[in-house]
Amino acid sequence: MDILVALRKLDELEGEVGKLYEWLSTLFPREAKLVEFFGKLSADEQTHVDLVKYQERVARKTPRDFAAVDVDMQAIDKVLGQIAEFRKTGPSPRDAIRFALDIETEVAEYYAATIMDQSNKQFAELMKGLTADQKENHYKQLIQFAKDYE
Repeated sequence: MDILVALRKLDELEGEVGKLYEWLSTLFPREAKLVEFFGKLSADEQTHVDLVKYQERVARKTPRDFAAVDVDMQAIDKVLGQIAEFRKTGPSPRDAIRFALDIETEVAEYYAATIMDQSNKQFAELMKGLTADQKENHYKQLIQFAKDYE
C-alpha cells in the first residue's frame, strides 16, 4: 500500500482519538481533574496529527524515498468503529479512563512506528527520536491517573 494512503488513515485515527478525548473532557464538568486530564490528552493528540501531517508532506515531496507499506486497514477501521460506538454511550469516569487506556495501548503508537519502519527506516528513527518521550509518557500518565483516580 502506498505510504500516503496509510498516513492519511493514521491521520484520521489520530484525529478521532483527539476528538474522543475532547468529548471526554466535556462529560464530567464537576470533575476538574478529569476535565484537565482529558483536555491535555486531546491537545497531545493534535500534536500527533501534526506529526502525521508532517510525515505526509515529506513523503509527498520525496516519494522515491518511501517504500510501500503493509498496514491492516481493517484493524484501524475496527478501532475507529469502537471509538464511534463508545461515543454513543454515557460512560462513567472509570469507563472513560479504561477506554482511553485501551485506545492508547492498541492504536496509534503501533501504527505510527510500524508504518514508517516499513517505509523508510532512517526517517522512522528521526520521528521516534522526536516523539519517544511524549508517547511513553502518554501511557504512563494514563496509568498514573487511573491509579490516583481510584
